[in-house]
Amino acid sequence: MNYRTLQLMVRVELSKERKYVDLGLPSGTLWADRNVGADSPEKFGDCFTWDDAIEEIDGIPSIEQFQELMTCAHVWATVRNVEGLLFTGPNGNTLFVPASYCHGIDVGSGYWSSSLNDRCSDYAQQFSIYSPDYSGCMCCWSSHPCDERKAVRTVKTGGVR
Repeated sequence: MNYRTLQLMVRVELSKERKYVDLGLPSGTLWADRNVGADSPEKFGDCFTWDDAIEEIDGIPSIEQFQELMTCAHVWATVRNVEGLLFTGPNGNTLFVPASYCHGIDVGSGYWSSSLNDRCSDYAQQFSIYSPDYSGCMCCWSSHPCDERKAVRTVKTGGVR
């Protein structure tokens, strides 16, 4: 099936209250069902500088948690006319992460991690999502200046595993 034709029916609750999805990850990490500031899973939510995110938001994932998320099956998908990645965990539960365009760029997006760059404290690690049409890959991680504005998807740790 072509990723452009993949359409998903998602039950959306119009509430800014985040719920957490258990994907069955070995670490027990639970992922929020929506971005910070979003009222549904496919909405982009708010964008933050890294310093503001670290000061204001609990549960920002580390780059290692994003790496673990990447071990889940994932496809480029469209949910309610929003493109992004749909992850399916080992237990069959799913998580949609929209391409969150904080810079108005329509080919990719970034999510802050809690991890600073080892060599330059003015840069932090981000999880990047790209349209496969743009880069040939769907996701990666890279360092970006801390004063850039990015989306945030939170986690809870210390799950049942």
